[in-house]
Amino acid sequence: MNYRSKFFLINGLVLILLLPMMLAAQQKVSWHSKDQGITSPEHKKYVKQIVWSKSEISWRDMANSILETRFKLTDPIYGRVFLERSIRNTPVYSTANDKPIENTKNSFEMKLYIDGKDAGGSFGVFYETYYNDELGMWTTWQFSPHLLNPESNDEQIIGTAWEKAVRGLSAGEHSVRFELWGVLGTYRTSDPMSKGSFTLVVSKGEKIATGAKFPQDTYSGNDKTKLHEQLKKALVQKGMASASEIRKVAISGDWAYNRYTDSKKEYRKISAAVLFSDKDNDGVCRFVTYNFISDKRGNSWTAPRFHSFCNGCPEGDVNCSD
Repeated sequence: MNYRSKFFLINGLVLILLLPMMLAAQQKVSWHSKDQGITSPEHKKYVKQIVWSKSEISWRDMANSILETRFKLTDPIYGRVFLERSIRNTPVYSTANDKPIENTKNSFEMKLYIDGKDAGGSFGVFYETYYNDELGMWTTWQFSPHLLNPESNDEQIIGTAWEKAVRGLSAGEHSVRFELWGVLGTYRTSDPMSKGSFTLVVSKGEKIATGAKFPQDTYSGNDKTKLHEQLKKALVQKGMASASEIRKVAISGDWAYNRYTDSKKEYRKISAAVLFSDKDNDGVCRFVTYNFISDKRGNSWTAPRFHSFCNGCPEGDVNCSD
């Protein structure tokens, strides 16, 4: 095969691969809901982009916002997303065909790349959520990876994900890129709805404090010290950790009493957050909350034993010094 034939063959294959997406882009959707549209001259200028600042970016006063493309690790990082169309009005597609589908759940995910590599954590997703019908019509909103005092639950979730993503970065400059994709199950938008990049500068030995705090001990019994040691021993016996790996225990409330369904024998249950040692010397320690159980034996109780992970209870990463 000569070079001319190879050229047409390769370009033909590329066209075949791109054709479904090209057709999808050309297809008109069968719906359109009223959305915010383009909200300002700045929105028009930065449409399909995420812009950044060290202070809050108000969509009503964008002209006075100081945008940045370079941040220190410890700087607050505020972002504002600008869309061409709302989430609801941006179609998603299956990999099997080019039919545009309405994103009826207004759901999306944020992807994160650091130095060109996926840094999104589990399944490559930095953050995902969905909006109600009102928010699903928005075409601009704030997305801030690093706030010094995150308040809402979403701000805390995003802040924690950012802490994990940048933890352990070497000293120097790092390229950071966020991409917003509309998703609906296995359906996705044909390309990012919005994206934005900046340079993150990490100084030697620099790190950001974790936003989470190790829970307070709220047990009211007079045997707290003894119970702490019993719970540690229960974890060691279960093989959850060695004694040297357990830094601290915080008991959540007091014993809750109940009876087994089958035997009707009495038992009691208690939960405790357990802080583990720093495994990689980054100053951050992991804590998890567990359930423990003790059985009634005559007029006394057996030593507590490990029962289960406490679903929905506090867990996370904290500064080891907390």
